[in-house]
This record gives sequence, structure tokens and C-alpha cells, in this order.
Amino acid sequence: RLECLDLSYHTPPATAEVTAPLEATRRPSSLWSWAAKFLPDHAPGPGAVARLTAGLARDFAYDPAATAVGTPIEALLTASRGACQDVARLAVASLQARGVPARYMLGYAPGASAEVALHAWFAAWFDGQGWLQFDSVLPPGPRIVLGFAPDQQGVPVLRGECSGPPCRHVMANRITVIPA
Repeated sequence: RLECLDLSYHTPPATAEVTAPLEATRRPSSLWSWAAKFLPDHAPGPGAVARLTAGLARDFAYDPAATAVGTPIEALLTASRGACQDVARLAVASLQARGVPARYMLGYAPGASAEVALHAWFAAWFDGQGWLQFDSVLPPGPRIVLGFAPDQQGVPVLRGECSGPPCRHVMANRITVIPA
């Protein structure tokens, strides 16, 4: 049995959801330069985040075989390709670098295709609106949230650990969604 998390859409963000990873905040970083095309330096609103989402869809080819768990952000930008978790990581880091609280979201997107697969997307906090969800890979629709955190490491898909260069893991899963 799968229980959905209460997303607490109007619970204010934790400090960690505002703190960008160090590799995202270095000003001459590729991420900072790329994100500047879509996000102003301070207080981007939902429209700017929608432009960021569209930029991710345009600038990054969906290729789940292109990366591995732990691929550095700079390598993702250089490759301009990756899986849903990669573009969600880029978005979260971009937003946090601009001071926007952001969450990495993990779960399922039933109805997006005949196959229901594990999926990652992101959410951003806006005063007066709460957490708004964005997805540059799949169209809008219902989501079954398994977890969320300030970054990908906070929502592990696999138990265990890997060390050394980025690791490649294969996980098989199957769910059936039965409307209530």
C-alpha cells in the first residue's frame, strides 16, 4: 500500500531549502551564468520560474543513460542532457542560488504515459502562494509524492552507499494507481 505525503503547501520553507549548494553559488559558475538568462538576481516570481522550466525543457535533452547518481552540476551543464532527476537538481540549485526556497521532489506521475515510472521534479516557495510545483520533463498532472528535500541527497531512491566516481544503479519498480 502506498501512502501519499501531505505536501503542506502552506508550510514555510526550512532554512536548508534556501541554502544553495556551494558549486551553484560561485559567480563565474556555468550554472549561475545559465540561470541568469531566466532568473533575476533577487526575488524571482512564478513567471521567472516558469521561464526557467521552459529553458530546462529547451536546453537539456532527456537522456536517462547520460548521467549517474552524483554527477556534478557543472558536468550536467556541459553535457546538456540527463534524466528528470538531473534537471530537477539544476532547477533547485538555480533557485536556491537566487535565494528562492526550492525542493527536489520525487514520486510518480501517473497518467503521463502508459508506464508509471519513478519521476523527479521541483517545487518553489512563493509568499502568499505556498509551494508551487514545476516539471520540465512531463506535462502538468497529478503526482504521487514519495519524498521531498532541499536536494537530491535528501530523498534517496536506493538504500546503501557508493563511493568513488559517480555510481550507476538500476532499480526496477512497478506501481498500480487505483483512483479513490
